[in-house]
Amino acid sequence: MEFGPSPTPQYRPVVDHYLLPDVPEVIVDSGRLNAESFLTGATQNEGARAADSVIKNYRVGNRATRKLLTLLNCIRGDLPEVVGIIDSILEQYLELPFDVGDAKTKERFSEIVGDYFITAPTHHMAEQVSRHNVSVYVYNFEYKSKHDSWKGVLHGDEILYLSGFPLTGHKHFKFEKTDKTMARLLLQAWSNFIIYGLPSLVPSENFQFPSYAPHRRAFTRIAKRNGEPSFIVSSDFKSRKLDFWNNRVPEMFREQSERHVGERVKTSYITYTKTPNAWALIAACIGLSVLTGILTLGYCRTRQQIRLLLARNTAYDDKIM
Repeated sequence: MEFGPSPTPQYRPVVDHYLLPDVPEVIVDSGRLNAESFLTGATQNEGARAADSVIKNYRVGNRATRKLLTLLNCIRGDLPEVVGIIDSILEQYLELPFDVGDAKTKERFSEIVGDYFITAPTHHMAEQVSRHNVSVYVYNFEYKSKHDSWKGVLHGDEILYLSGFPLTGHKHFKFEKTDKTMARLLLQAWSNFIIYGLPSLVPSENFQFPSYAPHRRAFTRIAKRNGEPSFIVSSDFKSRKLDFWNNRVPEMFREQSERHVGERVKTSYITYTKTPNAWALIAACIGLSVLTGILTLGYCRTRQQIRLLLARNTAYDDKIM
């Protein structure tokens, strides 16, 4: 999959008022959910592929923290319209020491892109859905085959295992025994979810995904531990960073909007209070113009009468002479 200079997804859900009657968030908030169970998740390095594309397209030449700042400014148009958003992001993701190598800078930029576009919205949707009497299950896919040629666990990597390719084979990929085991376990979990509404490894293993709730943000880590595929229960995934995107940034946007509304109201009030004075000035100007016209007309008539009188006096004097 190729990305352009922007990491923003090129294809988005379309509200067709049939399959998708409204924006998903609006549907969830209204409680119009046609679901009893909800399974969602993300991978460990969701933003890696998109971040690589941005770095290649813009060919950023700076190093370390300066490079990260430059990259964030390159995608400024894709970020929320909040004043100081880049500084706020750096506060969340920069850790001492600040001046690190390009590899660490790339990793941080990848995390920012992945959290903003995929991971944070995924967990936000899970929390919203869980408030409407729906069983919600969240996973984080962290399993990586030793034959993978790319760095990290990228967006959509779990689909390769859910498609069954480690079991059937694929002409472009190599798989080992543990990859086949992971494929079987994932297929078992997803099949149980489809049939029973609960993702579990029964009967292969006695394990079921924990339910996600706002007061207990439990999720399942699908990873490799001691060289073997493992399903691990955990909670509060990246709580500080996801809270920043899902709560703090919207709060910053609301505060900014309220300030702008207040400024517009204040400006409108000032304009309104000045309006009577402006009309008074306009009325005075019109009055002066009319008065000037009347005086000019009166002056012209008076001058004409004086001329007539002078002409008559001159004619009378000539007659006497």
